[in-house]
Amino acid sequence: MSTEYAVRFQEMIAKMPETFTMKEVDEYCKNAKKDIKAKINEENKDKKAHRKKCDKKVDGVEPNATHVKVVKPPSKRKIFYDEMRSKIQAQFPGLNPEKTNEKLAELWKIHLDELFAFKPMGICK
Repeated sequence: MSTEYAVRFQEMIAKMPETFTMKEVDEYCKNAKKDIKAKINEENKDKKAHRKKCDKKVDGVEPNATHVKVVKPPSKRKIFYDEMRSKIQAQFPGLNPEKTNEKLAELWKIHLDELFAFKPMGICK
């Protein structure tokens, strides 16, 4: 049980009349437990609804934002894939996405090999 529940239950017990019989005390406790659980569930629902309402983005900006989201720039591989995908699809119109990705991977490997083919003189043999 949560501490919030325990505190509320103690408050209900403190409000209980001292003239109750044992049977009445049991009944009072059962009803108090039900009431407390219902109130806590209702408050949690209200909090969730409020969060959903407050969390809606307006023009891509988060309301009540305490931090700024930093969007990383796309990687060179992603830029290459995006540029080459349209070219491959234009060259091979019937190619399925899986085969297109295979072609992109082959081209990327060739591109990397060309980039790192440069060997300064005297360092590598």
